[in-house]
Order: sequence, then C-alpha cells, then structure tokens
Amino acid sequence: MIIFLFFSLASALDTASKEDSCFYLASYLVRERQEEISTHLKAYPHLKEPEVRLKVIELGFYECMEKISEEQVKEVKNNNKREFSKFRSLVQVGIGKLVSLREVKLTEDFVRKRQEIGKRISFTKKSGSDL
Repeated sequence: MIIFLFFSLASALDTASKEDSCFYLASYLVRERQEEISTHLKAYPHLKEPEVRLKVIELGFYECMEKISEEQVKEVKNNNKREFSKFRSLVQVGIGKLVSLREVKLTEDFVRKRQEIGKRISFTKKSGSDL
C-alpha cells in the first residue's frame, strides 16, 4: 500500500512538473510569434490579439504535453537563463485554423489547468525555488 502511494505521489508530481514546464514554454515562446500573430489578425480583424495569443498558448501547451520528455522537463526547470528557443518545436502549432471566435475560445479544461499551474508557480516563486 505504501509503495502504491509513493508511486501515485511521484506520478502526480511528475505530471505537475510536466504541466508547469509546458505552460511556461508555451507562454514564453508565444512572444517569438508576435509578428505571425499580427499578420494573422490583419487577415481576421474580428479576432482580438489577447484571445489568439491565449489560444496559441493553449494549443502549444497540449502539443508540448504529448511531446516533452522527462529529460526536457528537467532542462526547462533548471534553465535559469531563460534560453528556451531550442524547445520551440515542442510548442509550435499552426494558427491558420484560428479564424472564428469559437475557434479561439479557451477550453474549460485549459482554464482550470492554467489556474492550477499559476498557483503552483506562484507558490514555487514565493518559496524561493525557480519553476
């Protein structure tokens, strides 16, 4: 029973680390796509930049969750210089399909995850450790 609890806890911590790393990468690397997002918004002026940026973060987050390895999670967590360009492929998603308000709406699951991740990251920063 104790072994099961240990593995359950380790798995939960691993998932949290993976989520935190993917959210951080997606949020950080969306900045590098500003020009692409601006061009997209010119083609679809009814869309708003904050909504498109958040949807790109959401899509990148889920893409990353499928692709990221444990080693990459460790690299992201230990990267104090914020050099994340080498991880771009983990969060790179197309934005061409984001053409309607319905398509840029965040899923409820991501909104919940974003709140949980924000709390964890905030707690981590307050306790003195980095991501």
